[in-house]
Amino acid sequence: MWDVVIVGSGIAGLFTALNLDPAYQVLVLTKSGRDENNSYLAQGGIAMSKNTGEHFDDTLRAGRYHNQPEAVRLMVDTSAARIQQLLDWGVPFDHDETGQLHLTQEGGHSRPNILHAQDQTGRAIMHVLAKRAEKAPNIHLQTGVFVRDLITQDGHGILVSNTDGTTTRIPSRRVVLATGGIGALYFRTTNCALSTGDGI
Repeated sequence: MWDVVIVGSGIAGLFTALNLDPAYQVLVLTKSGRDENNSYLAQGGIAMSKNTGEHFDDTLRAGRYHNQPEAVRLMVDTSAARIQQLLDWGVPFDHDETGQLHLTQEGGHSRPNILHAQDQTGRAIMHVLAKRAEKAPNIHLQTGVFVRDLITQDGHGILVSNTDGTTTRIPSRRVVLATGGIGALYFRTTNCALSTGDGI
């Protein structure tokens, strides 16, 4: 019995695993290799709010007001602390000639809010998170596992497909879906080919 099973090994999955109580036994599953995901391929930056009110408004406007305001508020209010956590862990975000974090302005933002790690921000973050996860005695990564279903009756957990066509039940007290997007469902996309919306 696992305390937590996390489906997905991108930034969301690994960051979640690393922020759980280290007393929990955590299993992180991915259907491919650890580096085969949109997080690893992401070249763009990551937003850090300098003005949370303005960033909140920008995000709602960019989402055409379909965003969930409570989620947007949580994101912008906690972004500086999460960025500081990544810095403390060693993510090499770009700095300017004075040693300050170099912020750029990108689409949807009213001011420079975007941090980069050269042009490989996702790879830089993933490298640091993966190294920390590998060293954490409570976090276990299993690759090449396709999750078929959630178990919600007679206990909790997931069902996974095995290469021989059988299924295995993995019991867990909690399950986190961090499975990414659906970009590869479209004929033309810049998403990882494995981004097929399985979690949805």
